[in-house]
Amino acid sequence: MRLPPGPRLLLTLASQCVVPSLLTYLLLFPVSQRVFILPITSSTLVVLSLLAKPFAFVCQLLFRQVVYRYNATKSGALAAPLVPGTAVHVGQKAVASLTSGYPGDVFQAWMLLYGWIYQLPDPTKLQVRMLIYVHN
Repeated sequence: MRLPPGPRLLLTLASQCVVPSLLTYLLLFPVSQRVFILPITSSTLVVLSLLAKPFAFVCQLLFRQVVYRYNATKSGALAAPLVPGTAVHVGQKAVASLTSGYPGDVFQAWMLLYGWIYQLPDPTKLQVRMLIYVHN
């Protein structure tokens, strides 16, 4: 009998969260017993193991940004200018433009500041905006 898709998805997601923590614990436990003069406590090992997945996520984001900049300079391109602030700050400005005018006013203001092409600060993906106006 085949496993239904719901539990199969949950097992896949659980493995993505459990495997980095389990590997961290299995690597640090023998090291803590033999290498360090003062052994690492079990609670410290558990905390370090639980922080493995968020640490890997942040490292992956930073690596992705470095690769983006490297590929841009390698091909002779310039990276799109980054709108300063966090993704939440940029979202707040976009929502505020809904109440004070047209929905796209904030994008036009950024276009005047940074040019036709700019990059929004989104830590999970690269988001480049290109504005093209067509007038009839």
